[in-house]
Amino acid sequence: MPKSPVVRSGRRDDIPFIKDMTKDTFQWGDYVGDVFPQWLEDPQGDVYVAEMDGRPVGVTHVRYLSPREAWFEGIRVKGDCRRHGIGRILTEASIQGARQRGAQVCRAVIDKDNDKSSGLARGLGFSPVETILEFWRIAWAPSANGCDSAIANACCNGIDPRGSASRDDAISDCPRVTVRMATELDAGPMSEAAMNYMRYAGSDYTWRQLDSRGVALDLAAGANILLAEKIGVPSLGRRVAGGAWLGDIYFERNHMTQTETAHMDMGSVFGEWESVRELLLHVEKTLEKVRDERGLKAHLMRVRCPDTNPAKRILPSLGFTQDKDTIVLWELHL
Repeated sequence: MPKSPVVRSGRRDDIPFIKDMTKDTFQWGDYVGDVFPQWLEDPQGDVYVAEMDGRPVGVTHVRYLSPREAWFEGIRVKGDCRRHGIGRILTEASIQGARQRGAQVCRAVIDKDNDKSSGLARGLGFSPVETILEFWRIAWAPSANGCDSAIANACCNGIDPRGSASRDDAISDCPRVTVRMATELDAGPMSEAAMNYMRYAGSDYTWRQLDSRGVALDLAAGANILLAEKIGVPSLGRRVAGGAWLGDIYFERNHMTQTETAHMDMGSVFGEWESVRELLLHVEKTLEKVRDERGLKAHLMRVRCPDTNPAKRILPSLGFTQDKDTIVLWELHL
């Protein structure tokens, strides 16, 4: 009989085991095997490995967004070793480590339809605090099909193009709103404006409670945050009218069509319709430039939006389609 699993800190000699264990997690593979060596070198994080009979059979990572905030991510269990409570002991070790570091809150995201992981989180004291929706929009290079991006998006999904906003109608230049990258000096006014729309901010799969301190920490850590300012109101001068957290540009190849596409993920888009439009236009122009420089046929924008954020009603009017995938943000106060 195999021995009971034990949890220890990750080591460099675990790398080949973790890569092999995670290579088939999803159809496209898994990021955990690629980033595991970086996790080991990160002083702002802890790596836990579950071991049975001297071999790694599970892994997870805790990243500290600040001294008080622990972010749980990348938990994986070897396929033939499931149902041994490995996920639970890895999470328990993560919670204990967060307490020892002095963290006050732990957070993680779980797919809404992952009942097993949700049950584990609830059993360990986590509570769901926010549902995060995902929207996407594909835009083709003019040479690809001669259509504007929103109509191409509609055609690709079997939607009547007449029911979708065209690029000219949906995303166009607007002189009353300007967009720029935020700086640390913008943390206060930006968080104050954003809190009118949402409680949590982030992009990709990292979210934190929204406040000026958190925005300042994000900016200090090099996060790419766009700021929309409304101008032309003499009594107000410039004021924050919207914003968005940006992920990095990356590239994916469709193995069936052998077509490479430029991607960017956005999160926490906020503001009125006019400001959201300008923020998305700014990102789309950036992606168009990258797409054309590499000679690609299309680019794709993904936007993750808290369900409580009014932007979820704006995005469809700008040619975005809501994805069926939904994630839930869970929180545990220590």
